[in-house]
Amino acid sequence: MGRVDLLRYDLATAEKLPVIRRLLGSAPPTPCLDVGSGTGDLTVAVFPEAAPVAVDAWLPNLDSIRREHGGQARLLAASGDCLALRGGAIGTLLCSEVLEHIDDDRAVIAELARVLRPGGRLVVTVPCLYFGIDTYLRLLRVRSVHDFPGPERHVRRGYRESDLRELFGAAGLEVEEVVYLFKPFAKLAIDIVAAAHLVYQRVVHRRRQWTWSDVATPAMSNSAAFRAYRLLYPLLSSLSIFDRLFRFRGGFGIAVRATRRAG
Repeated sequence: MGRVDLLRYDLATAEKLPVIRRLLGSAPPTPCLDVGSGTGDLTVAVFPEAAPVAVDAWLPNLDSIRREHGGQARLLAASGDCLALRGGAIGTLLCSEVLEHIDDDRAVIAELARVLRPGGRLVVTVPCLYFGIDTYLRLLRVRSVHDFPGPERHVRRGYRESDLRELFGAAGLEVEEVVYLFKPFAKLAIDIVAAAHLVYQRVVHRRRQWTWSDVATPAMSNSAAFRAYRLLYPLLSSLSIFDRLFRFRGGFGIAVRATRRAG
């Protein structure tokens, strides 16, 4: 089982991937850029035919893309606030689960607006503070991978819709659609898995910090722990039925599609 197969069993990705695809549209304007691409699995999943550019400042992530995805994506080592691209050069931008890691998120959004052509599409996903917390683990005072120094560290816990509207508006971007992700029961399932994974990493590997490229390996995909998780996956994913039953408006994540105003 390869890393793409592991991604298929990631509860968070299973929920946000179809939302991102819908917000980007069936034929997103090219060139397509994924800023903060991580290991590139999401990049090639949402831009399968667009020869996207994967941008990341963490070089091991770009090495991982090169190994796993070959020529499916072009690579650019850069920070989101300093893209070596001319203004208005990009038709579609994706920035998924990145802003919460960045000290100066305003500078990143301004740079994305600069390189996006007028009428181009920008889709951003971030953790959301609609319920006042970013994870149930916070209630238990459990520290996750996002609380320790390293590429996965969060400098802020999340955003509210009003924060994003202000941030985008200041950069000359017009918000077209907002979608709340990870409703309470779906997030509960995600956090159950996160808690189990925290225990696994600390007991088995003696580490508090890691990246997706560290854990999504053939050894992990063939482990007894992952085989057990696969058996539980249908039950965990079915918890989202209760979200549809109670029709919660908000969520623990938020996706925004915006466009750059002309002129």
